Amino acid sequence: MQVVVYDANVLYPSTLRDVLIRVGLARLVQPKWTEQILDEVFRNLRTNRPDLDPERLDRTRRLMNDSIRDVTVTGHERLINQFNLPDQDDRHVLAAAIHAD
Repeated sequence: MQVVVYDANVLYPSTLRDVLIRVGLARLVQPKWTEQILDEVFRNLRTNRPDLDPERLDRTRRLMNDSIRDVTVTGHERLINQFNLPDQDDRHVLAAAIHAD
């Protein structure tokens, strides 16, 4: 099964997030993300969508992590500083992808 790291930009829109999680639940791919990616998603949702209930956002995050076995990438942090990218803020995503194979 293909491993796919979902970055914050695809997890931010609720409809796309739902579709991508369903793709993982159907075992078409093995989705992966990091807590840092989720931090970015939910920080931006709180900033851009103050109408959303913070407790519901926290619940959504918990459900995301609970929905798919082994979805969270850890141990990739040591790789982050090895990369020089045009957007330095994307290094953690590349490190997670490499670590997750």
